[in-house]
Amino acid sequence: MSANHRDDPAFDTDLMIDNADGLRSIAEKIDREREAALDQSDMREFLGSFQAAPVLWALGIEIALKAWIYRETNCKRPRGHDLLCLFERLDWKTQELLEDAWQRGRGTGTADDPIHELAMPKRIREAKTFKDLICPRPSHLSEVLEEHRMVFVNWRYMHEDPREQPNPGVLDKVLTVLIDTYRNTPRTDWGL
Repeated sequence: MSANHRDDPAFDTDLMIDNADGLRSIAEKIDREREAALDQSDMREFLGSFQAAPVLWALGIEIALKAWIYRETNCKRPRGHDLLCLFERLDWKTQELLEDAWQRGRGTGTADDPIHELAMPKRIREAKTFKDLICPRPSHLSEVLEEHRMVFVNWRYMHEDPREQPNPGVLDKVLTVLIDTYRNTPRTDWGL
């Protein structure tokens, strides 16, 4: 049990972050399989991995945000799947810390997924100018979470409403920011 264990082992925040990191690792492997499946024209494998990886990243983000919430508030059971609502439950100083980590570059890079147009968020697919295309990353972490707020719920049933398309590259970057910032924030900075 980690040093942060309180009275409920299910909410050992270090273990929750490790779980989120494991989901990230598996999602990355599945995403690589998606690329290979496309190269081999294996549509069954492509579609399976196309659906699975974003769900795993979104679940990892949810678990990481719940770890942050529990770590900060000792809330026994943070509930819900809405990523933006979970983020907004954090103290404003924690939100700023995570936004700063996103801005510092841990969340930089292209947000589009060149494998398939449908993996691109709506704002990229509907870009009106070249600048919109070369600068696709939202400027704030909260914007990304708003755009992907219900991926875990909705993308599991992508055949019911395929209009909502998650961006795998951005989901991976968000989860990386949440995990890396958690692990690199000194214990004395918790509960700001």
